[in-house]
Amino acid sequence: MQTYRVSYRVEIPGLPRPWTVWVKRSRQPQGFINMQAWQLSIQRAIKQTYPSVSPITGLALLSMIFRFPIPSTCPKTEPKRTQWMSRHPPGRGDLRNYEKAAEDALQGLLMSNDSHVVESWGMKEWLDGSLSTSEGYTIIGLWEIER
Repeated sequence: MQTYRVSYRVEIPGLPRPWTVWVKRSRQPQGFINMQAWQLSIQRAIKQTYPSVSPITGLALLSMIFRFPIPSTCPKTEPKRTQWMSRHPPGRGDLRNYEKAAEDALQGLLMSNDSHVVESWGMKEWLDGSLSTSEGYTIIGLWEIER
């Protein structure tokens, strides 16, 4: 059975953005600019929540939940709303690209290198309409595995 030594939890307001490639011979695409801005938001939230933390240098478990606002095209009444949400995945881009962008933002702050992540769990979901934030947000949890 594995045990965990260090635990971090950070909530990042703002629409999650997927990892985007930029070929340096061309102009930066808007998706790349948006991803960088989101990564800066992650880094600001970490520095605010954990101002004097040392990065994890051992193996790590990482969990991420990416929450997206429900678009105006979604039906307002049940059960149509539930049916619509079950057929439409939240967020453009696949889960792995959101995870890659977040992992890169954590590097050097909460963990020394994102290659130290040996277990991960991720999820994309729609925001509950009762929540106060309508722009989306991300929850990141990180644990160092004790061996």
